[in-house]
Amino acid sequence: MDISQFINSKDIRRHLQSIGYKFSPLEAAWLINQNHSATMKEKHAAWLELIETTADCAVRHGRIGHSDRCRIVFPSLHQFLRDYVRLEDRVIHDFCEQTVSPNGKPYIIRIKYRTCEDSRYRDPYYYSDTFYSSYPAALEAVKDYDDVEEIIFQKFEVDSEKRANQLYLAPDLRIMRIDPTATLSDAELDLFSVFDLLWFDFPTPFKKGDIVYDRQRLLHGPLCSGPFVMRDDGVLGWLSERHRERLKEGGDTSDMCTGGYFLNEDGCLYSETSNSNYMDLEFYPVEQLTGVQRILKALGNFLKDEIDASLFARTYHQIRMAEYAAAAMPRDYTDEGMILAGLKDAKARCVDDRQKNACGGR
Repeated sequence: MDISQFINSKDIRRHLQSIGYKFSPLEAAWLINQNHSATMKEKHAAWLELIETTADCAVRHGRIGHSDRCRIVFPSLHQFLRDYVRLEDRVIHDFCEQTVSPNGKPYIIRIKYRTCEDSRYRDPYYYSDTFYSSYPAALEAVKDYDDVEEIIFQKFEVDSEKRANQLYLAPDLRIMRIDPTATLSDAELDLFSVFDLLWFDFPTPFKKGDIVYDRQRLLHGPLCSGPFVMRDDGVLGWLSERHRERLKEGGDTSDMCTGGYFLNEDGCLYSETSNSNYMDLEFYPVEQLTGVQRILKALGNFLKDEIDASLFARTYHQIRMAEYAAAAMPRDYTDEGMILAGLKDAKARCVDDRQKNACGGR
């Protein structure tokens, strides 16, 4: 089995393939879990194949500052994976089949979904107005949904303050993953949380000044959601050696992040640590940078010592002023009025008209 196929980033995948990187069994199991495009059935099949084809090992995790960090959670990765698959199979069955809770209260399902619209500057999700009494009823309802990217079934127990379990579906209604943590026992929650409590230091091709982005992150609001410029040399360049060693002992996936320079909508730069896992990052196509995003190209080349500070500063000022002027241009007047006011060139208008006519009036 080619484990690299489960890496979300095509650029990191190619890099690891080019250097002949060998994945440990635990790294392979984690990569299967964090993949965005594989269904739950596909992940389960991959884990079972991993059990048959790799050596066994212990599973360790812990968190920095905890006295019990790096304790052995499971002496056998193989047994952990079997238990994990069994747990997911059971919670999927319960989600789809149970209509009444162990307390005798009915369950209801609300549909949450994300469309293909650009949602960088708003909540990307919509909610159904109807609540459904069963999984088959909710499934029947979403068959009529058009232009959806993701569907989430939220299952609530009525008259209860418990948060909902959530089932994530692809547009073709394949089950992608489940969050059953609202109803798991403490022991089950420990098992279900293990993958999130692991930390890895994979080689990546990214360097200081590279413009990168997380394709998934574009869908989750404006903060740290667009392309950004790598601030350090390598995704974990912000780590000191001491900090890196501590993360090997007690880090988790929330520590697999990287720092960079982002842009607000108005072109203001800010330095932030991305919420993305660095294994989801890819090179951003520089030719697609438009408007104030062109500042990122200048900043990246400045950090790579391709241009000096003076040229970067002047470029930053020029782009922001040009975009501000363009945004402030009146849009509630006719072309004739704009020409009479001197805000639009009559010759340019003629060129626009000729181009429109050449395209059949479109």
